[in-house]
Amino acid sequence: MLYQLDDSELELVNGLPLYTKLLWSAVVHMVIMGVLLADPALRAHVGQLCPIDAGDGDWHGGRIAAKYIRLALRNNFQADQLSSPFISPAILQIFIWCTFAFGDQGHMAQATLTLDANPPALSNITTMIQNWVTKAKLSIQVYGSFMIEPQKIPTMLALMWEISQEIRAKADAGAVTFEEIYNMLVQKKIIVFRSGGLVTWLCACDFSEYRLCSAPTPTDLAKHLLIGERHPSGPLGGLELIEISSWQPQPTDVAELAQVFTDVMNILQNPSPALTHTSLFVSNAVRIQGYNLSIIDLEHILCKFYSEDTMRGKKYRLVMSKAAKAKAAAQTRAAAAAALAAGAGIGANDDDEDDTRDDFGDDAGGDAGADADTNVDM
Repeated sequence: MLYQLDDSELELVNGLPLYTKLLWSAVVHMVIMGVLLADPALRAHVGQLCPIDAGDGDWHGGRIAAKYIRLALRNNFQADQLSSPFISPAILQIFIWCTFAFGDQGHMAQATLTLDANPPALSNITTMIQNWVTKAKLSIQVYGSFMIEPQKIPTMLALMWEISQEIRAKADAGAVTFEEIYNMLVQKKIIVFRSGGLVTWLCACDFSEYRLCSAPTPTDLAKHLLIGERHPSGPLGGLELIEISSWQPQPTDVAELAQVFTDVMNILQNPSPALTHTSLFVSNAVRIQGYNLSIIDLEHILCKFYSEDTMRGKKYRLVMSKAAKAKAAAQTRAAAAAALAAGAGIGANDDDEDDTRDDFGDDAGGDAGADADTNVDM
């Protein structure tokens, strides 16, 4: 781990499992990156604020952080903000930006709709998006290998306009939960809105931030990660890194994982002054973004934690591979010992030996697609 809270700070919160504490530490690490990204005055001291961790060998925290910040600054973080009333065309606008134009400032500007009471000209929008296709399919590079067949775009847009009106009507009728909006997207059977899918999560989170529905809960995030049709590689990769660092199994039960998220958010949203680094950087993050850290931030931080790890290159990932293999070997020995103690014999679990494998080898993936459902063919 590039930056880790001092043991003295971790020990101030009693009763939490090591896995939860190291997740909290990783989140603070990424909050530091965000604060440095947003505050040039602090960025000048990046080497001092991100000290090297003994487990990282010769990887200098300042160099890695500076590289990460330079890459992140290439994005326009204000590009998808709307100031008009959130009428049905504004909902469609979010769908178009998130699905077809995200990561390309030129496309996002070109796809900006006239937000008034008139129905959008879907045929014109279809032609515009199809004109972005440079090869056989529309490739959205920011999501990894995410490609959409041009002939599917008209149907997608028609269904998006349909659900835009349904969401607006549901919000007008009364309070709507995040889970309801998320499920509405999945049930519409639009190919990019799958349970566990990145675009589904992003759109539902945008709608919560525009007050069309409630904010996502720890349980909403746990369900998104664990029981969806897709399995988001970015946040799950971040959780696996915590598993390796803590030598504690990642929770695979929704209630257990939701409790981990709840415990971490309780610290982040109301840090004790005694938690020196946590209080310092979380307070700066709140000052900069204007509101408390949320579950939306936690999901994004997990993605970026995994993404940043891939930037450290082959050498670091090989170190992680050795740790993963050592852990698997230890688990195999423990299982064999337990079987022997139970009278089952050492050979009882021999068939499982080949199932232990390392998920952090050279093919762990680059940072461009770490948030994404990579190799998605629409």
